Parts: sequence; structure tokens; C-alpha cells
Amino acid sequence: MPLNAPFVSAEETSVSLRAVVKKIAGKEDMGRFNLKTSQSAPYNIFISGKELNRLMNFEGRANNILINTGLDNEDIRQTVSRCLAPDDAGLRIKQIDEPGETEISTERVFMEPAISRTIGQLPDAKPLITYFVNSIVLKGEGVNVNDENEQHVVPYSFVSSIDEKWLADDEIILTRWTADDLDAAPGDKVVLKYYEIGPLRQLTEKEAEFRVREVVSMSADWADSTRMPWIPGLSDAGHCRECEAGVPINLDAIRDKDEEYWNRWKGAPKAYISLNKAREMWENRFGIYTAVRFPSSKFNIKKINAVFEENIQPGDLGIIIEPVREQGISASRNGTDFSGLFLGLSFFILAASIILTALLFRLNLETRSGEVGILTALGFKENQVRGIFMREGFVVAVAGGIAGLLLSLVYTWCVFRILNTLWFEIVRTNVLLIKIVPLTLMTGLLISLVISMAAIAVSLFRYQRRKTADLQKRIETEVTKTWRQVPDGLIWLLTGVPLILIIRQFIRPEGLSPVLFFISGALLLSGLLLIYRKIIIRTGLG
Repeated sequence: MPLNAPFVSAEETSVSLRAVVKKIAGKEDMGRFNLKTSQSAPYNIFISGKELNRLMNFEGRANNILINTGLDNEDIRQTVSRCLAPDDAGLRIKQIDEPGETEISTERVFMEPAISRTIGQLPDAKPLITYFVNSIVLKGEGVNVNDENEQHVVPYSFVSSIDEKWLADDEIILTRWTADDLDAAPGDKVVLKYYEIGPLRQLTEKEAEFRVREVVSMSADWADSTRMPWIPGLSDAGHCRECEAGVPINLDAIRDKDEEYWNRWKGAPKAYISLNKAREMWENRFGIYTAVRFPSSKFNIKKINAVFEENIQPGDLGIIIEPVREQGISASRNGTDFSGLFLGLSFFILAASIILTALLFRLNLETRSGEVGILTALGFKENQVRGIFMREGFVVAVAGGIAGLLLSLVYTWCVFRILNTLWFEIVRTNVLLIKIVPLTLMTGLLISLVISMAAIAVSLFRYQRRKTADLQKRIETEVTKTWRQVPDGLIWLLTGVPLILIIRQFIRPEGLSPVLFFISGALLLSGLLLIYRKIIIRTGLG
């Protein structure tokens, strides 16, 4: 039964059980069993299925069924649809001796909309809606309809519907007991006050005014306590003051005569309105009718089952067939890729490392400039000298790349170890595993070698532009005028465009792109460095 269904008490939604821990279920014992796609470890407790059914009063029932993944979902849905029966929807079939009818009711107070429409449209069907109202108040001069202690008020009563054309939507039928209590007669006006339960169990008291059509005797046809739907805490109450409905009840407003009525007629309706008006007032998202009756002589359970099979789908009863395994696999394949983010965050570190590689190699060349000059003077061509140093650089780059590769594995292992232990609250799981792909390692090593050799080649090429005599004497050549020749327009373009893009990112955050942001930042930094260098050169400081 839904927790926020009308009149369902929220106070008795849990039961307690004292048990002895028999075993701690690990991953091998399905301790992390979870039908939802989540990386967080579920808080699972395993007890006997029979014991759980006993505690929940759901003997012989289940809310989940696991099926072999080799079956097609549509085949499963069709099979379930063919097997659906009224009992699967929580419907109850009982015999009403007087007036000789068979009733289909539900344990959920209201029948689901699809079931209500399907069964309610059958031949000879008589739909019923019975609702618990706060009060029935006689409206007239000198009567305060808002005073629960007023003499012309009947508190906390059931009102039911009848499907008769002669009863208008603004008319009401009172039982003799109710009419005498209110001192009402045909033609008088009464007000029904009742709660409408909205989202999050929000209660709104509504009112509806009716004109008394007639007063009926307390005969079996009208004093019918079987019209009262099954409401836990209310239908099984021994006395009125023991009621535990899901709505506020002022026990002080209950009188001795109300207790006497309950003892004699239980929840027999005290008033009747038209079915159309009852639907208008009390139809809700949980269902339409509280019961549907048929003449016992014309009731056929086989026909009801056939109608169920033809018209009721599993989804109408909240039965959902989910490919749990496929969903989990899809979620694992479509995870968020943070490589672009990490690459952007590490962009400046990567750029700095490349520059540092070039500077270190340039420093090595400076210390060996005499050697370079001698090799050139002895007749070695530039490409031969360059090849010697490139091979040396390649050996160093390979050694450094392999060392970095090994250190990266150790670093990754340490990070995952901390995520699974000290930083558990961040990722909410302790089963993060490292997947090492050799191809990825080789690709990373190859990219590192290419970048390192490119930095070495650029540094070596620029260094070899110096004269042989200067290399032998270790004389530093003046800075060329190349930087002076960088157009001012290009510098301002590298500065202005990225700045505009960055400002636009902050003005319109819905279009924020991390990649564009980092590229703009890199271009802006390049432009600012060019401006700084131009200033240094023009002022003669460089």
C-alpha cells in the first residue's frame, strides 16, 4: 500500500526484529547485491524470506522477481500479462449476502485507475466510492458550520455513492440516524467537510454543499457496513477513539452516540451522494473506485480473469520489467570521461615540462659548446652533429620515459588506495580497481618520446645557428630581431580574442566549455608573454 495513500497511517510503517548476526556477507556472498546502478555500497541485511513475509503480513508474496537474462523483455512482459489475475492487483472478492451481491474491493483503499475503468465498465457492474469525511453539518440560520461541538454536526463519518439517475449531483440522502442527529429534513442543506491529500501528505480541508433529497431507514440496504473500504487502523478499530487513520482526528469531538453507532453498524455510511459527484470530489491519482459490485447470479470469475488478461497490462499495476544487467553494463560503458578535464587542468604543467626539457637540453649544449665547435671545425656536417646529440637525447628520453611510466603506476596505485580508504566519503565505494592497458602505456610512452625529441630538436636547431668560432670560444650570440618582427596585430589578436571568449564564458555560464576555457587561457598567456617580451626588447632590458 502506498505510504501517502488516503487515510493510511504513517505511524505504523515499521516493525522491529531482534536477530543474531550469523555471518558477515562479503562480495563473494552477494553482500554487495544491488539491483540499482550505483557505485555506492548498499546497506544490505539478509534474513529469511518467510520471516520477512511474516513481519510484513505478506505471506506468499514478493516485490521483486529475478529472471534469466537470456529471455527477451517483451516475451517476459507478454507472459506476465497472460498470467495476471485479480489477486495480483491486491483485489479481494467477497460475497455480500444482503442484497445478494459479489464485491471486488482492494487492499489499497482505491483501485488503480486502469482497473477501476476496466471493471467498472463491465455489464451489471455497480461501482462504489466510500470516503471518510470529517463532518456532516446542517447548514441553516444560527448554525456555526466551523464548530465541531455544534449540536447540528455529525463528526467523522463514512459517505458512500449510489449510481442512480434520479439523484442529482447536488443532492444527498441521509440515513434516519443521521437526519435525527442533525435534526434535518428533506429540502435542508448540509455541508460535507473532508480532507484532500496532496503531495507529501499535505492535507487540505474541502467543503461541498448538498440539498437533502430524502431520509432513508436504517435497513440492510442502507445500513451496509460492508461498503466501508479496508483502511488499516480504522476498519479494524474496536472503538471510535482507537481509530488511527492517516488524517488528524479530534477524539474530543467523538460522542457516546457515535460509539454506539460504531458498535451497532460499524462503518456503515451515514449519507449517500451520486457517483458522478463522488468521483468529482474524491477521485485521486491512486484510483477511482473503492469497490465494484455485481449481482451474484451474474458474476463470473472466469470472465473477470479474461477481462484482466485482455485489458490490464503489468505497468498498470506498477509491475516494471527492467533489464538490470543491461542497464548496469550500459552505465559502466557510458561513464563520464574526465580525461579532457584532467588534460586541461594539467595543460600548464605539461607546457612547463616541455619548456623545462628544452632548457635543460640547451644548458647541456652550452656546457658542451666547445665540443660542438670542434666537431663542426673537423668537418662534421650539421645534420651529423645533430644526429649525435639527438641519439644521446633519445637514450635519455627513453630512460626517463620508462622511469616515469613506472612511477605513474605507483602513483596511480597510491591514489586508488587512498580513494578506497581515507577518501571513501568522496566516492562512496571501496572497490575502485585499476585497469592497466598495455596499449595505453605504450601510447603514452610514445607520445612522451615524440614531444621530448621535438623539444630537443627545436633547441638543437636554434643552437646550431650560431657561428663555429662563437661555439669554440663559448661566446653568447645576441638575440635576433625575430621577436621584434612579430606583428603587433598578431599579439593583440592573441590577447584580445581569448579575453573576449573568457568574459563570454562567465556572462553565459550555461554554455561553459572547459576545453574552450583552457584554450583561451593558454592563448591569453601566450599573448601576454609576447607583450612582455616586446616591452623588454624595446626598453633595452633584454
